[in-house]
Amino acid sequence: MLSTYSKAPHYDPQDPKKHLPTTTVGDSDTRDEVGLIRAISVKERSSAKRKETYRHIQIKAKAETPRQLLLDMKVRWSSMYVMILRAIEDQDHVDNFVTAIACDEKDKTKRRKLEALRLTSDEWERADLFAQLLAHADERQHAFSSETHLCLQYAIPALEGLHKAWSTRAAKDRYSHFSNALHACADKIAEYYDKTGDSKAYIISMYLAPDAKGSHFEKHWYVGLQKEAEALMEQGMTATATSSKPGASLKPQTSKRVLSDNESDDDKTQLGSDSTSASKPWYAEYHHYLQTREDIPPGISHVQWWGRNAYRYPTWASLALDYLPIMATLVSSERAFSQGGITISKRRNHLKSDIVEGLQCLKCAIQRDLLFKKHGPCSAQEDESFLDAADDSVDTTTNDGELVEGDESKEGGEHSWDEILEDDDDIYEDLSTESPATTTASTQ
Repeated sequence: MLSTYSKAPHYDPQDPKKHLPTTTVGDSDTRDEVGLIRAISVKERSSAKRKETYRHIQIKAKAETPRQLLLDMKVRWSSMYVMILRAIEDQDHVDNFVTAIACDEKDKTKRRKLEALRLTSDEWERADLFAQLLAHADERQHAFSSETHLCLQYAIPALEGLHKAWSTRAAKDRYSHFSNALHACADKIAEYYDKTGDSKAYIISMYLAPDAKGSHFEKHWYVGLQKEAEALMEQGMTATATSSKPGASLKPQTSKRVLSDNESDDDKTQLGSDSTSASKPWYAEYHHYLQTREDIPPGISHVQWWGRNAYRYPTWASLALDYLPIMATLVSSERAFSQGGITISKRRNHLKSDIVEGLQCLKCAIQRDLLFKKHGPCSAQEDESFLDAADDSVDTTTNDGELVEGDESKEGGEHSWDEILEDDDDIYEDLSTESPATTTASTQ
C-alpha cells in the first residue's frame, strides 16, 4: 500500500533535502500528499523556533493540549499512519503553520517553496481517505500482535477481514485514486493467506480457543473447507493421542442407564459403539469439547483456562501445550532487538554480553513491574488477624450476660488462650542453657 501509492522518500538526516516532494503539478499528475505532510512535519521539528511557532498557533486557537507533529520512519509502516492522522486532526493548525513560516522567510525563492507545501482541500480529502484505508491494516495488526496474550487464532480472521475491506473498496469510485494500491495490497494479502495452508497451527489454534472453538469456519467458510479443517483437526488429535502416555485420554464411563419410552434399543447400541470406538479413543473427548459451551470467567486467559480444565480434556490440553506457545508475529522479537540497539549505542559499544543481558533483564523487570511486588502480611499482622478471628468465632455470653458453653475458663475448666501465656522472663534464660537436642525435643 505505502510503496505503491506514495513514492516520496523518507527523511534521511544524512541528506535532509532528499525527502522533499515535487510541489509542481503537471497536466495529468497530482502531488503526493503523504510527501507534503512529511515535509511539513520535518519543517516543524527542525528547530526550537519553529516548534514554538507551532505551539503558539495552537494556543491562539485555544487548543486543549498543544502537541507536535509526528514524523514517520521507514522501518515501521504504522508510523506513517499516525503521522497522517495527527496532521489531519490538526489540519487548520498545519495550514496556519505553513503560512507563518513562509511569511518569516525573507528569501523569495525559499518563501515560494514553503508556500507550495500548503495542501489544498482536495489533497486533505485524499489524505483522509488514505488514513481510513490504513486504519483497517492498523486494526488488524493490533488484533494479533500482542506480547502478553495468545493471538495466533486471530491471524486467519485478520487476513480475511483485511482482504475483504481493501478488495471491496478497490471497485468503488470513491477510492478510484487508490485503485492500483488496493489491488496490489489484495494480491499481497492473498499471497500471505495462501502460506497459512503450509502450517496446521493456524487452524488448530482457532479450535483451541474455548470461547470460539472454530466457529469462524462455520460462519465464513464453505462446507468443503469446513470438512477439510475438521479433518486436519482430527489428524492433530490422532497424532497427539498416539504420542501421549497411555491413559491420557478420557476413559469411557460405563454406568447403568434406564431406557426412555421414546428411545429404541438400536439407538442405545449405536451410541455405545460410537463412544467406545477402539480406533479413536479420543473421539468422545473431541466431540464433548466442541459441543460444550464453556463458561470462561472474566480475566481468565486461554492458558489459565486450559491449565484449570486439563483434567476434563487431557488430549486437548496436550495439544494446547504444543500449539499455544507459538508466536503469531515477530513483534516482540523485533522490539527486543530494538531495545538491544538502544542499549548498545555508539558510546557504549564495548559492553560485554553478560552486562548487556543483565541490562535487558533489568529493563524488562522495570517495565513489567516485576521488581516491586506488594508484600504479604508480616508475622505480627498474621497473629493479630488470627486472634481477631478467634474472638469472632467464640461468643462467651448471651444477650442477658449469662455464661454459655465454651466459657470454661471462668468456671474452673480449661484455660483460655490469654491465660496460658507466661510473663516470667526466666523461661527464656532456661531455654538458652538447654542443649540443642533438649530444646528441639521440648519444642516438639
